Amino acid sequence: MTSVADIRGFHAHVYFDPTTRGTAERIHETLARQLGINVGALHERPVGPHAKGMFQVTIEPQQFAKVVPWLMVNRSA
Repeated sequence: MTSVADIRGFHAHVYFDPTTRGTAERIHETLARQLGINVGALHERPVGPHAKGMFQVTIEPQQFAKVVPWLMVNRSA
């Protein structure tokens, strides 16, 4: 049986389009430089199953309580 202790990490995707790209860039930059979060490249076009431009955010278990609320509050930054 799997337990919460077995969780090794999380990831999220931040989606954007041409009108929200600036916001996505600011979020990407803040996550990487100010919060020290591992972020993937900004993809302008659909990649794999993702139908819009996006970047991936990799969240370690100990970062979850800090990063997820930050993303929720700053998603329109």
